[in-house]
Amino acid sequence: MLRRRVSVLLQKGKNEVTNISAWPTDDDGIWADDLKPGSLTLIETKNRVYELRRRQDGKFTIKGHPTYCPDETLCVINGSTWGGSAIRVDWIGRGMCLEFMTKDHNYEDGRNRVITTSVIKSINGE
Repeated sequence: MLRRRVSVLLQKGKNEVTNISAWPTDDDGIWADDLKPGSLTLIETKNRVYELRRRQDGKFTIKGHPTYCPDETLCVINGSTWGGSAIRVDWIGRGMCLEFMTKDHNYEDGRNRVITTSVIKSINGE
C-alpha cells in the first residue's frame, strides 16, 4: 500500500523549529490499519512485550503493561513517536515509541491519557 510521506514541524525549545521529514521506511514497522482481523502482533520494547490483537470488528486490544493493560484491554492506536510531539499516525515502528489510549485510564477530569511505551525493539505478527 502506498503511503504519503509527510513532513512535520516539531517545536524544540522556544525559538527553534526542526523539520522532520526522514520517516522510517515500511521495512521498519507496520501500519496498524493493515493488520488483519484476528491477527496477533507481539511488540517487544526496551522494557516489556505487548500483545496487540486486531479483533474481528476492526478494533484493537493490547496486553503487556502491569498498570495500563495487564489483561487484554480495548485500545486506540495513535501511532509512533520518537518520544516528542511529532507522531506518525497509525504506524508501529521499530526504534520509535508506540502511543495508545484506553478508556479505562483517563485523567480525573475525563481527558484521554496517552500511554507511551519505551522504544520498540522488534515487531512480530501472524
